[in-house]
Amino acid sequence: MRLPKESISLLLEEIFSTSHVTISGRNRYGINFPEREVMVWVAQSKPSSAGKGHWKYDFWNTIKMETLEEILDSSGVMVLVNYVKMEYIVLNPSDIAWAIRYSSRFKSNEGPVTDFVVDIGMHPSYNLRPYDRLRKERRLVKSRKIEV
Repeated sequence: MRLPKESISLLLEEIFSTSHVTISGRNRYGINFPEREVMVWVAQSKPSSAGKGHWKYDFWNTIKMETLEEILDSSGVMVLVNYVKMEYIVLNPSDIAWAIRYSSRFKSNEGPVTDFVVDIGMHPSYNLRPYDRLRKERRLVKSRKIEV
């Protein structure tokens, strides 16, 4: 079951070492720093092992290009949350740009989107990978446990 907004807010306070987190919507949060406010987009998903997925992945989210532009315009970040394994990954603007470059597509009912697919690599390490399974590009990302 997805984590409630209040739990996500507490997680963001821990990640960003602040008590200035505002909830702006289902996935939108604001972090107020003295010099500016940063948008944080939180995307929750479950691993394919807990669902009916045909792929093997630990995190998956599809996000519209307009939302990604809004995140990047605010120098924001994304936090991917795996609510089954209770893990999270923070994606910085450079990670988001990588995904836009290698994992974007046109979705007929939504227009341009980017898929954020993360699977476990060999070590075990986590890799951001393209939506297109035939592409070989990978980007190492760090997963952390959510302390309950």
